[in-house]
Amino acid sequence: MIFDNTYKKGLRQRAQIAFRMWFPILGVLVLSACASNPFDAYFRDTIKREDIAQPMQADKHDTTAKSDNSAESVLSQTDLNDISAAKPANANTSAPPVSAEQLIKVKVQMLSSSVNAYQLFKRQQSAGAAKQLNARINADASKALTAYHAGNSELALKHVSTIFADSDFFDFPQPAIYLLRGDIYMQQASSSDNESDAQTLTELALSDYQRAVSVFPDYPQGQNRLAVLYQQRGLFELALRHFNQAIVAWPGYTNAYRNRAILKDIYTSNKPSALDDYQLYTALLELQMKDCEMPQCDEIKSQINQATAWQFDLKRQLQVLNMNPSGVKK
Repeated sequence: MIFDNTYKKGLRQRAQIAFRMWFPILGVLVLSACASNPFDAYFRDTIKREDIAQPMQADKHDTTAKSDNSAESVLSQTDLNDISAAKPANANTSAPPVSAEQLIKVKVQMLSSSVNAYQLFKRQQSAGAAKQLNARINADASKALTAYHAGNSELALKHVSTIFADSDFFDFPQPAIYLLRGDIYMQQASSSDNESDAQTLTELALSDYQRAVSVFPDYPQGQNRLAVLYQQRGLFELALRHFNQAIVAWPGYTNAYRNRAILKDIYTSNKPSALDDYQLYTALLELQMKDCEMPQCDEIKSQINQATAWQFDLKRQLQVLNMNPSGVKK
């Protein structure tokens, strides 16, 4: 099939974007004093103090969301059909048809209120009698995080190494500590001019991400980071599995939907499913716009514009390939 120049230009642009997003060790990212995570270009979920420090106090208003066994369909099509077929209280009044856009908004509202499994885990620890990190470990974790966000990976690694030398840590291992050290290694890999050193650092990061999910398998950020590194190595099926696990652990995980969409769109050519993920990603971002503050709002708006362009281009591809968004040949 011969594609016109506009289509090829759009495909090349998205491939170039994906290359920059998925291969951080090939380019040095500019590190700011606020948040210099080398994964920010495609994760945008830098590790936070509350992820590392003492577990949060249980929220008395918190309710546990019903878990789902499928990341590909957190809210099943049957659920969506039930929503669209719902009748008003007055049987004589017919319900107006529900558009696909409205169904996506309903689904996203449910996803956004879902429980992050790792946050729930910490709340349960806080409510119970589990041993917590000692003051020394908390202090070193805080210092490591400050140095990491300032781009001082050597100092950050020094503080993290002190944590791993503390026997108390292994009595109460925290996956976020492993994640932080992995991010520090990736920060160093991103700024290394030596390809061999960068590869070694990436291997160390991969090992720490694996340890993070071995401590707590439902750790969404850990699963997401593993997926990105596996995708970088061309292990697409393994990457998809970990993206799915990240979304099962946190059905409202905005960045995982984007990353999974790019995997399906660019690397596995599952374009109809990629379009579904792009739409969920965009709708979740639009929800975030309601509560954001500057300059975060500008960043989210930019992401929405980018995602909208991706959707437009992908729909065009589906038309050219004589497919509708559900993947059925016309």
